Amino acid sequence: MNDPSEQSSSDYRILKELGQGIHGHVYKAWHTAQQRVVALKLLKPQVTGTAFHTHCLPTVNSLTSCSHPNICSVSGIDKAGESYTIIMEYVEGTTLRELIKSNPLDNHIFLSIAAQIADGLKYAHEHGITHGNIKPSNILVTGNRQPKITDFGLTYYPQTTEAGSATLPLEALPYLAPEQLAGESATPLADLFSLGTVFYELLTGRRPFTGETPEAVINSILNDTPDFENLRAREIPGDTILMIEKLLAKDPSDRFSSAEELAITLHAMRSFERESAVRQFLQVKPQTPRQYLLISLLAVLLVALWYVMTTYHN
Repeated sequence: MNDPSEQSSSDYRILKELGQGIHGHVYKAWHTAQQRVVALKLLKPQVTGTAFHTHCLPTVNSLTSCSHPNICSVSGIDKAGESYTIIMEYVEGTTLRELIKSNPLDNHIFLSIAAQIADGLKYAHEHGITHGNIKPSNILVTGNRQPKITDFGLTYYPQTTEAGSATLPLEALPYLAPEQLAGESATPLADLFSLGTVFYELLTGRRPFTGETPEAVINSILNDTPDFENLRAREIPGDTILMIEKLLAKDPSDRFSSAEELAITLHAMRSFERESAVRQFLQVKPQTPRQYLLISLLAVLLVALWYVMTTYHN
């Protein structure tokens, strides 16, 4: 696909290229029939083999009947000869990868984004859809910090050459669960491990498992314990650290039992953080009865506002 203009047709008009990755190129396009902007992911021929038809194609087809605010919606998949194009929702925003290039997230923003990602993953798992390739570049974030998970089903299956070298690029490996590296199919619990690696990177700006070669990265995932001192050095609360540590457990049975359990935990952590902020505010000592009255009224208003927003969100 050297010339994106060749993809223009009576149905779609290519506007610009949004990016490219291991699986293919992504374009912003105009859907002439529906009169709306969409994103087209044109897959490379080398990724549309047997594994694609076995794992990816059914997942993409399942997504067409799903709708969730934290999942990038898919309206269909087109085939022209041996070429496949996934038609997706166009999201005005950036990826988590770009978001954390300047600085890691603070705990407040992190919990907001993380809880929404867990909500989206919970919805997908409840509908029998496993992602299999969660990483920062596969999660888009809008201007109002609403994350949207994309690229469901485009899963990596590490292979080893006769020389003993892993064939996957370094971009793919650091977020895969140990069981995926052992050749097992992606599962919801593998998605949770991958999400744990993303969460760690969001808060530290570093990947939890590293290496200069694919083999070194695989060895790190299988054997190394992440350096949680990076989180403590940034004064990340202990409950956030414990949550990530649980997600990154080597044994799937030691992780959260489901994305639903993770989502419940993250929303509880967000509520606790809000309550802590109010309690900290109430520690201010008034000097006069008027100050006492004003502080009390403001505290009541803050609690009421938090309750209304929480009830509306739920």
